[in-house]
Formats: sequence, C-alpha cells, structure tokens
Amino acid sequence: MKKDRMGLLFLSGLLLLLSACEEVSQEEFLAKVGNRTSPDAISEAVGKPDKIEQDGAMALWRYSTDRGDVCYAVTGQIALRMMC
Repeated sequence: MKKDRMGLLFLSGLLLLLSACEEVSQEEFLAKVGNRTSPDAISEAVGKPDKIEQDGAMALWRYSTDRGDVCYAVTGQIALRMMC
C-alpha cells in the first residue's frame, strides 16, 4: 500500500513538472483572458502569475508565453494589461 502511494505521488509530481514546462502561446493566453479586468477573473481563466512584483498598493503580474511576457498592473479589484 505504501509503495502504491509513493508511485502515485511520484507520477503526480512528474506530471506537474512536465505541464509547467509547456509554454502557452500568447494568442491562446490572451483569448483565455478575453475582456476580464478583475484579478480573480484573470486568475480563474489562466491561473496564478509566473511572477508577482509588489510596489506599494500596486502589483505587477507577469505571465510567460511563447512570444514573451504578458503583464497586468493590479490594484484592488482592477487589473489592466500593460507593457512589461
């Protein structure tokens, strides 16, 4: 039983690692985000950012895509796309 759990844990970790290596296309990413402007809606659509830089009340969310990063300035319940 313990061996089965270890094997399952190993496979789960391996799948997670492999899925993180696949870079999403920028077009696919932007299509998933669509017109969403709330941080919660963006996270629900594309997941958590790859990197978050906090500057006072504003955060810069950075997502990696195949054609470069896509960034959002997040303040409170508003998220706006911006140049990285």
